[in-house]
Amino acid sequence: MTLYRITLINKIYRLSWRFVWFFLASWTPVYFNKWRLFILNIFGAKVSYKSIVYSNVKIWSPKNLLIGDYSCLGPKVDFYNVAPVTIGKYSTISQRTFVCTASHDYNQAIIDDNLMDLIIGPISINDYCWVAAEAFIGPDITIDYGAVVLARSVVTKNLERMSVYAGNPSRLVKKRDTNIKQ
Repeated sequence: MTLYRITLINKIYRLSWRFVWFFLASWTPVYFNKWRLFILNIFGAKVSYKSIVYSNVKIWSPKNLLIGDYSCLGPKVDFYNVAPVTIGKYSTISQRTFVCTASHDYNQAIIDDNLMDLIIGPISINDYCWVAAEAFIGPDITIDYGAVVLARSVVTKNLERMSVYAGNPSRLVKKRDTNIKQ
């Protein structure tokens, strides 16, 4: 994980992002998806126009977001993406999932003004993954190809390919025997 400082330029960028998303996208109906994707891409996201992003998602920084073809961010998904978040193709992040790329260094020796340093780590969710409702994905995580995270699971370690995980912290439940057509 890397130490991170939030600059004034970054704060201005995020303030303008929140303003634009609130007034131009957050209220839009489902069939305005391409419009929402257009706004995300204008703000620096790399989002495929074949993907779906619901209007009530919360994205901290669009420039740290990459979404592949036919992937979906479901209702009320929350991205605290201080570091990059990459979502492969054909992946779904279900409703009210929290994707968090930052935390605080609770091990630092000196706490200045009662503040701990912000540390960040990227998140990578590969192709054909499903993160079910209300899951939590922590910083510096890779969810490998075809993995499934069951509802309300807490992911704190990398997940293996074609496997199903559940619980807090998430544990391997079983290997998937699904054949994925490519």
